[in-house]
Amino acid sequence: MPKKLIQESLKIQKQLIKRIKSCKKPYMIKVEDKEIIILPKVFPPATDSILLVKTVKFKSRDVVLDACSGSGIYTIFAGDKAKKIIATDISKYAVKNIRDNVKLHNLEDKVTVIQSDIFPKSKIKFDIILINPPYTDKKAKDVVEKTVWDEGHKTVNKFFQSAKQFLKENGKIYLSWANFADLSFIENLAKKAGYEIKRVAKATKNNRVYIIYEIKSRRLRHTTR
Repeated sequence: MPKKLIQESLKIQKQLIKRIKSCKKPYMIKVEDKEIIILPKVFPPATDSILLVKTVKFKSRDVVLDACSGSGIYTIFAGDKAKKIIATDISKYAVKNIRDNVKLHNLEDKVTVIQSDIFPKSKIKFDIILINPPYTDKKAKDVVEKTVWDEGHKTVNKFFQSAKQFLKENGKIYLSWANFADLSFIENLAKKAGYEIKRVAKATKNNRVYIIYEIKSRRLRHTTR
């Protein structure tokens, strides 16, 4: 992983954090055909967010977990098809933002929003789990920095330790990651936790490559004698 790429990405992240912190009023953006509200202190949808939106397809029977939901963009798109969505985020600002977007798109009957660190406390199992976690192994000082920096990759480590408890037998996880955060790291982490992982979508911006992974529980192979 080139050192220059890491340095450039860190510079871009610092600029983004500065913009988020300087934002004092809500504003609207448009993603595909959806209007999305963005509140102060909440990470706005970017290249990886849009790629994930375009990649994941939902069925009418799907029960979905949108973890680290941020503005709630995936919840809003899942709401067109899925049966039920639970959206979680550790930030109280993000939780309010998700609720505002759910109300804007009249999805209150489908969506439950919970302030939580990745998973809900209930024992519900999901057909699809979506997660766009912070990529960079760097200490975060506040809630805004935590949207992009995660010392020791605590979020994805915790995610893979517990995800099987919440995933249905044939369920799928869709996770975004980037080359400046080391693709081999996330792939090895998933495999060590007992998952099959494959790349299903890619987008490139300024030498930064974003990947969407489809992840499933590894099936045990039975042998006969």
